[in-house]
Amino acid sequence: SMALLFIDIDHFKNINDSMGHDAGDELLVEVAKRLLACVRESDLVARIGGDEFAITLLDMGNPTQVTHIVNNIVEVMARPFLVQSREVNVSASVGISLFPENGSDLSTLTKTADTAMYQAKIDGRNTYRFFSSEIQNRVMEQNSLEIALRKAISNDEFSMHYQPQVDTVSGRIVGLEALIRWQHPDWPNIGPDRFIPVAEECGLLPAIGKWVLYSACRQAVKWREDKEINFDYPVAVNLSPSN
Repeated sequence: SMALLFIDIDHFKNINDSMGHDAGDELLVEVAKRLLACVRESDLVARIGGDEFAITLLDMGNPTQVTHIVNNIVEVMARPFLVQSREVNVSASVGISLFPENGSDLSTLTKTADTAMYQAKIDGRNTYRFFSSEIQNRVMEQNSLEIALRKAISNDEFSMHYQPQVDTVSGRIVGLEALIRWQHPDWPNIGPDRFIPVAEECGLLPAIGKWVLYSACRQAVKWREDKEINFDYPVAVNLSPSN
């Protein structure tokens, strides 16, 4: 039996962007040293590109042995690294595929390990996931959601709702909070808590934030120009730091 691990360094791009690629290369060397220290001589550790590593664990009697090693990997990766005399913190997302349960050939094992790693990232990073059919279904749904989100702005599928902000002492309305909603035929009850993380993961949050800000400002102007309602409230808008 064998286990294939796919390991992605969480937020590695932040190191390259803030400290430069030389620092990123130095970090990768230190990551490789820690990974090698977590496995046996019979195992293989490889960098497969960018900030991704793969490990093959040979002769694994049961998933408990794999879990022990992977727990150790996640733990040591969360410890601070010293890069260019500065302390930096990263973590790792790990996907695990077992042979022969999750695939009998390299292509299938690679795909299932990558799928499990993607689920680990969805679940908050700094963790690991074993591949399962349930995870595969969730990742497929996540991919469908991402494709639909890319079309949502151009198809005008978003709408804005405005929640009153009330002074708890006087009971008076003191402002409004702009809240985005997505009206999609396949996901009629999907909330921002579900699609906003997906938008952040695939880089769509700046575009959505721009749409929210524009829509809220436009609506506020309309209300202010309507003399019949005497609108004079601030409108709060939630934006991501990436905006």
